[in-house]
Amino acid sequence: MSQSESQSMSLHSENVVLRVAFWANIMAWTVLVIYLLNFTNDIYSIITNWPINLPPAFMSQLMAYVGILSKPIFGVFYFTLARGVSQLLYLGLDIYYGKEGTEEVPESSAV
Repeated sequence: MSQSESQSMSLHSENVVLRVAFWANIMAWTVLVIYLLNFTNDIYSIITNWPINLPPAFMSQLMAYVGILSKPIFGVFYFTLARGVSQLLYLGLDIYYGKEGTEEVPESSAV
């Protein structure tokens, strides 16, 4: 089988994989910025409306704080997830193309 026939039988395109990885990076940063802006707006709202009218029960107060603090945690989680997808796509391309152009470095014996 010739080189062009093996490339035409491939189920992926390098350009498409790189484009998807690129957009995954953009979406990761966009989601992180949106979540951080939302969190900043919540903190600003709390500061400008101080003192806060919290519910009397301890668990209700705790859930109010957890609701506010969970936004940056979810933002970082989605950011990490999208960046991981991007890195896995790049890693998949590296594995698919093998170790072209890499050299093995001999280990020096330590005395």
